[in-house]
This record gives sequence, structure tokens and C-alpha cells, in this order.
Amino acid sequence: MKAVVLTKPKTIKIEEREYPICGEDEALVRIDAVGICGSDLHFFSDFRIGSAKIEKTRILGHEACGTVVEVGRRVSHIKPGERVALDPTRGCGVCRRCRSGLEHLCDLGAPRFLGNAYTDGVMQEYVAVPASRACLLPKDCPVERACLIEPFSVALHAAGKPSIHYGDRAVILGAGCIGLMLLFALREHGVRDIAVVDLVDARLRKAEGLGASLVLNAGACDVNKRILEYTEGEGMDLVFETAGSSFTQTQTVELLGKGGRIVLVGMSGAPSAPMDLNTLLRKEGTIYTVFRFTTEFLTAARMVCRHGTKLEQVITHRYPCEEAQKAFEDCMEHKDEVIKAVVQFHNTDR
Repeated sequence: MKAVVLTKPKTIKIEEREYPICGEDEALVRIDAVGICGSDLHFFSDFRIGSAKIEKTRILGHEACGTVVEVGRRVSHIKPGERVALDPTRGCGVCRRCRSGLEHLCDLGAPRFLGNAYTDGVMQEYVAVPASRACLLPKDCPVERACLIEPFSVALHAAGKPSIHYGDRAVILGAGCIGLMLLFALREHGVRDIAVVDLVDARLRKAEGLGASLVLNAGACDVNKRILEYTEGEGMDLVFETAGSSFTQTQTVELLGKGGRIVLVGMSGAPSAPMDLNTLLRKEGTIYTVFRFTTEFLTAARMVCRHGTKLEQVITHRYPCEEAQKAFEDCMEHKDEVIKAVVQFHNTDR
């Protein structure tokens, strides 16, 4: 079978790999499409994210949907021919964190998350996965929409971190895929007054289409000043950082209102970002952090499959697997055009 393999920084090759064997608790899935995530781009560019470094080669990708072709003898909830989305989380299931609902923080499972520095991902024609991680999809759920379930799970997790009160005002720093999905998720949580900040006008137009009440191009205005004007000098109740930039991570404290909540979602390549802790203390602000998601995958699948028509507009580019190198290069070099790219492995409906 074909596999998209990252062999060194900024170099992808299509290689032949052995067809996987389906275990008794597994499902063998034909991969139909895979979304390219920001973490994939970090690995493509630098061969690492922070301390997580690829040692040799790696198959990337963790935002996938596909069609079941075989199931193990102990699997009964799905059958061949059904379409599924794949939850890439891999906890041990027995440690204290897993048993308390924090499987994504499992010390044993973290290295096994699909498509990270230590474990191959799903950018290959077929993959064998624990059947418990295969989420059955409605027959009418388009392939591309199903690829958005995993990133939308992250957005739901982020939106659910802080307490949200009636009348809260929020700002999202970064209008990439996660930022736009977070905008949708916050509106589902009842937040209606949402500003979105980015450097790319095309992304800000997408944010307007998803219901942003204010969009600001950080390269064309003083964001801090505009936010203070917008909030009558009070600052924002909720500040979400999704850009993964040390600059915007630092900026969160400046945009925060008294008693506000900051949620750090984007992971920066820099080891740390300076924060004005004295100002944070005077505002009695609270900082939350997000690492992937916990139990939101099934909820995300239900919401995306039923109400995800708007979300599909974040997908701007599509590539056959043979053009994966170009897909990654376009994501890196044409951020003014590419919001979400999908790599397609089989001819399927959208």
C-alpha cells in the first residue's frame, strides 16, 4: 500500500508499506481522506515540536476518516462497508489519569497518539486501529466534513475549559482551522460577542461567515487599542490563543478584562513566552491550557455530521496523496490562501 512518509525536514516521499494485519479487537480501515494539522506542519518543517523529536522517518496525520474493510473477531459495533472517523488518542486505560477521564494525559499513551513524533499516523492507504477508536458515521456525512471531527474536538475541549457566563465577550487570536472551529464552538456555547484577530484577510472573511462580531487584522491596526474601544475600556472576558505564537501568548494578558479567563490552545515552537504576571494578578485573571481533547470526540462527531455545513468552508484545498509534498509546501508558503488542506487517498464523495 502507499504511505506518505516524512523522511527528513521538508521532504515527503510516497513509499510502499506492508498491508496491516487486523487484530481481534481492531478494525482495518481504508483511509479516504486526512486533514493536515498545525502539528503536522511543525514536524514537516522542523522534524520536532518542542522536546518531541522525530528520530528517523514518520508517517504523519491524525485527522482521518475511512471505510471499514475488516474487523476482528471480538468486534461487533461496526462492520465492513461502514464509514468511520478515527479518534487518534491512545491511552493505556488503566493508569490514574486514564481512569479519571484524562486519557490524553496518560504517560504511557502520549507517545502512541497517532501521527506524533513516536508513532506513525494515518496518511496511508490502510490502517489497523483499536475498534473502540472507530466512530461510526452516518451514511450521508461527507468525507471532508468527517475529517473535521478531530480538530473540532479540540475546539470543543477549549470552549469547555472556562466558565462561560451570559453576556461574556470573547476574542480569538488566530483564524486558522482551530480558531475558526472555536468560533463555531463558542457560538454553540451561547457566546455571541466574539472578536477574531489574524494577519490574513481571507481567514478573517471566513470568521465573518461563521458569525464573528468583529474581525481585526493585526497588521493593519492596534489590536489592544481596538479591543479596549470595543469593550468600553473593560477588556475581554474570554481570551483564546490559537495561533501558537509567543507574541500572541504574551498579548493575552493585555487583552484580558478584570476577572477574565485566558485559554491557551496553540502550541508555540518557542520554549516559553513572557507574560506580565503582575498585571494578571491585578486583574485576578485565570489561565487554562489545552492539550488535544478528552471525551469530546463523540460529541464533536454528532455536531459536525449534523450541523457542520458551515464548518466545511474552512477546507480550502484538496490534494491526491501523490501530491502530499505540494500540500505541505502550500500550507507553509501560502498561508494567505490555505486554511485547511485535505489529502485524499480514494475517490469518494466530498
